[in-house]
Amino acid sequence: METEDVGKQIEELKTKDHLTRRERRYLEKLEKKLQKGKSQKKINLKKIAVYVVISILIGLLGYGLYIFIKNFGKPLPGTFVQSMGNRHIDSVDTLHEEYNSKPPTSGPHIGSIAKWGIHDEPIPDELQIHNLEDGGVMIQYNCDTKKDDCQKLIKQLEEIVKKYNEKVILAPYHDMESRLGLTAWTRIDTLDEFDEERIQTFIKSFRGIDNH
Repeated sequence: METEDVGKQIEELKTKDHLTRRERRYLEKLEKKLQKGKSQKKINLKKIAVYVVISILIGLLGYGLYIFIKNFGKPLPGTFVQSMGNRHIDSVDTLHEEYNSKPPTSGPHIGSIAKWGIHDEPIPDELQIHNLEDGGVMIQYNCDTKKDDCQKLIKQLEEIVKKYNEKVILAPYHDMESRLGLTAWTRIDTLDEFDEERIQTFIKSFRGIDNH
């Protein structure tokens, strides 16, 4: 008998002014049955909730496992550069050991960071390294800004950088052999032609990683 039907029968019996002994016993039986039905309903709802949570967790675990398997063994973009530490120095003019890459990827740096986003002027090595330590990615170019192809390159790079609120910087860098240099903490990639997929892959791989 459905819980709703039991409830109706109980209401009908309770509307009577006088109940026979048999009706009272039947009413007690119905009330116990109703209570049991409600308890069972609560148990069923709890079971459903548990099953839903377990299903979600299994789904998330499965997706995480899929991503792990998909990316397992996949090499990180760029080239590893041996860490030179993260020692702080007083200013960009403070004497220190020579950096082991151009642009640099680690080493002595000042306490402040450069503003995230697009820069028209080169950023001192001793400043940009702190940005890398804080999880930033540097995109730097080496070309003649008076030439059309360089201006086109800069606009393409700006469109990429505008997609990120922080942790990415675009700036010129004249002291490197390649046309483009991508740097993160202890990581570098160099390009001579614009390659958006390669640049985006580098950014997504290293942006936001705290290197303190």
